[in-house]
Amino acid sequence: MISRAKNLLGLNTKAVLGISAKTALGIGAKTALGIDISNKQISFALLKKTSNGFKVVKTINEPIPDEAIKNGNIEDPVIIAKTIKRLKTDNKIRASHVILSLPANSILSQIIDMPDQISTNIRQFVQNEIKHYVVLADKDVTSDFFAIGPRQRLSNNRLFVAAADSQELNDITKAIIQTDVNLEAIEPALIAYIRAFYAKKVAEKFGCNILLAILKDGILNICVFRNRTLDFIRIKDFNNENCTPDELCHYIAEQINTVIQFYDIEISGDTGKWEVTVITDNSMELPQDTEETLKTRIPNTDLQLRTPEDAWQDTPVDDSINSNDEKPSPVAIGLAMKFLDSTQSDLKINLIPPEIIEIKSTIKQALVTTIIVIAILFAMMLISSGPAGKEGIENATRKKHEQLSSKTSALIEEHKLLDKEIKQLSNRIKQAEKIVGLQQKVDWPRLFKDIKNGIPKSVRITGLFGRGNCKMVLHGTAMSYRAVNLFVDMLNKSELVTSASLIKTEKDEAKGSLVRYSIECSLAEKKGHN
Repeated sequence: MISRAKNLLGLNTKAVLGISAKTALGIGAKTALGIDISNKQISFALLKKTSNGFKVVKTINEPIPDEAIKNGNIEDPVIIAKTIKRLKTDNKIRASHVILSLPANSILSQIIDMPDQISTNIRQFVQNEIKHYVVLADKDVTSDFFAIGPRQRLSNNRLFVAAADSQELNDITKAIIQTDVNLEAIEPALIAYIRAFYAKKVAEKFGCNILLAILKDGILNICVFRNRTLDFIRIKDFNNENCTPDELCHYIAEQINTVIQFYDIEISGDTGKWEVTVITDNSMELPQDTEETLKTRIPNTDLQLRTPEDAWQDTPVDDSINSNDEKPSPVAIGLAMKFLDSTQSDLKINLIPPEIIEIKSTIKQALVTTIIVIAILFAMMLISSGPAGKEGIENATRKKHEQLSSKTSALIEEHKLLDKEIKQLSNRIKQAEKIVGLQQKVDWPRLFKDIKNGIPKSVRITGLFGRGNCKMVLHGTAMSYRAVNLFVDMLNKSELVTSASLIKTEKDEAKGSLVRYSIECSLAEKKGHN
């Protein structure tokens, strides 16, 4: 019944979102899947939130196809999307949220100091600053940011900014969504590292500075935490340096020493005590005695070297990993923690293009409306069966109300953005009663079939209301005014619609380029009906 109603309305929700109605409403999200894409490997970490903390349910590490990424840039997003889909299917992975990181070359990460006075809005200020970076010059850029510092506010503070080429983000996002994978966020691997290591490496450290030096995809990221707050980022790309392993080790030591010396000399009130963790991936070869060499070249610090084999030990999931298990990527762990760890909720970066987010939001609203229409159709069937059917629908409605009441608090907490839509459902029930009253006069199954066959792909129905004297009003959204006019023309061609007229259109400023519409239809009565 549910599937048939979706098809009648022309809403292929799963194909766009890759999720069930329950997941779309944010009910019961207990797991998350982090997917780390590097130059040479794709890593999965499926995490589950339990009463004892985080548990790794599944770990996958697989070489990425050679033709998918070249010179640190995504060349074929379709291959990556198909690989993700295959790994999920083969390993029977189900997750309420999927979070992705891209190769280090694909995303710019930086800390920007806010001026005392800003003449424009914050987002415009960030966009203007990004234009000064050569790697993103002359490109359409998608960016996101969050405030860092003790006050965690945008005013008189500093911003962590992430940015990437919009076209590249669009290509990979659309390719993944089309494989029915529910991609919720894209963020820098650096943020995932910080989220994964924060509890053990930063949160409980007092009276010292914490330095994380992360070597990934030929790029060295150095992060400094003062008073358990991110204070400094330096990013060095040495992919074209052709360093030998010994030269690379020396280079890492030199960069770390430069940062420490800056703090010792320039920062007033600095403690002078340092804890340093160097994290490496498999993209660069280092000498076997790297840790000893670094300790010698970076004196007066508590230094530790982590490799892909043991880096996971600094994350909150170490108790759930057995010695014989495949070792999870700390980046993938940090990604999965994004929707499961409320203590790190301030690390808010999402580089999924805004238009994709708006489309997903619109379809979620359409899904809510679809559920209402399904209830209407079900009500029609029951009412057609007479008094017994009416009594059945009353009992079913009462039972459903009791079930929804028990979940109200969870729905509000987990999906505040849908709260307004949920509150409007009670008002729509009155409109549903009017449609039910027309059931004997209108051939609804044929009408819905006509709508399904003729509705343009870029048009969505978000509301269906009945009026007296065989009239129906459709509300919805579309990508353009032209699509709305095509929809009206289609309705006028249906034998079951006497006339269809556009009664309202307007640009939805809150949702970018989307157009809201209202169409009134006079419906033809069934033949032989008096």
